[in-house]
This record gives sequence, structure tokens and C-alpha cells, in this order.
Amino acid sequence: MNPLHRAQTEFQNYLLRRDGPIVADVVGDERVDAHGRLDIYADAYRLRLIEALEGDFVALQAYVGPERFDEIARAYIEAHPSEHFSLRYTASVWRVFWPIPRRTGTNRCWRNSRSSTGR
Repeated sequence: MNPLHRAQTEFQNYLLRRDGPIVADVVGDERVDAHGRLDIYADAYRLRLIEALEGDFVALQAYVGPERFDEIARAYIEAHPSEHFSLRYTASVWRVFWPIPRRTGTNRCWRNSRSSTGR
């Protein structure tokens, strides 16, 4: 594995698990140590995934409220880390995590009509 690919893989692993050998490659200072610097990116990554889920599940967020939706979204992200570089697939396994009753034969009632995954 070339050095760039190794660094990218280790960085991604840190974003998903908040642990890994990349910490040794990051320089901290008296204000923020290496973990703190990497946690800034990990937090931003999770917030962006939550934002993508908010766009996909506008009705669900309105129904449960923003604080409860944030809890649900964080639990989803923890249980099903993204396996794709694109935000488009963030909610790809949502139905496994949050089964939705199919009264009308579809689950579109919970998703924004402009859903990024189109499901």
C-alpha cells in the first residue's frame, strides 16, 4: 500500500472508530493534542452525515423532534458506518435500522421527496 493510501485509510478508520495509528502521525501542541485535532474532523464528519439524514427524513425529524432525531441519527451512524465516499448512500440501510410500517406499500411518507438516495 502506498503512503498516501495508507494515510487515507488510517484517517478514515479514525473518523469511524476514533482510534488508530494515524494519531502518531498528527502533531499536537499546547492547545490541542493529536486526538483533539482528529476529533475535530470526526465530529464534523458525523455532523455532516446527520445533516444528510435530516434531508432524507424531514417528516421523521418533524415527528420525533430535532433532539430525538439527533439521537436516532447518531445511533444509526454508529451501528452502520458509511461504506461509501458519497453522502448519497448515507441512508442506504436505514430500513434495517429503523423498520417502517408499510401501510401504503411504500415508505416514502418518512422520506423527503428529494431524498438523496431516491428510495
